[in-house]
Amino acid sequence: MIMLNIADALTEQGMADIDIAHIYDFLTHYVYDDNSPDLTALLRTNAAYRGFRCPFKELPQCRGWEPGFSNRYFTEDIPLGLCIYKVVADIVNVATPTIDKVIIWAQSHMGKENILNATLSGRDVIETSALQRFGIHCVEQL
Repeated sequence: MIMLNIADALTEQGMADIDIAHIYDFLTHYVYDDNSPDLTALLRTNAAYRGFRCPFKELPQCRGWEPGFSNRYFTEDIPLGLCIYKVVADIVNVATPTIDKVIIWAQSHMGKENILNATLSGRDVIETSALQRFGIHCVEQL
């Protein structure tokens, strides 16, 4: 839904020629038939996710497990994915509370700082593909 909100805001703020016809919400994008499963069933049964495992590592002294924060699902998907959505949403004034929570949670475990004071302005933004690294700060520059 956030991508639809961002696309709508972009068209409202001067990018009327942008083609948003191919932007769908998650379930619409990944459900291929009329037997639309719920999200859990989708993740379990969709061929695109077959074999996908979330990398965990065992904690010392049999204290359980935690996500492997050095895995590419964190080291790539946060700075090269969520941070880009966040900065474009910020440019068009679309709130991203869930994205913010995920980035803040992940960065706290990864020893990174991307979000600072509710904006993508932390010391490690230089390691992301955030648009401001390339001098883009407003819709007109897009």
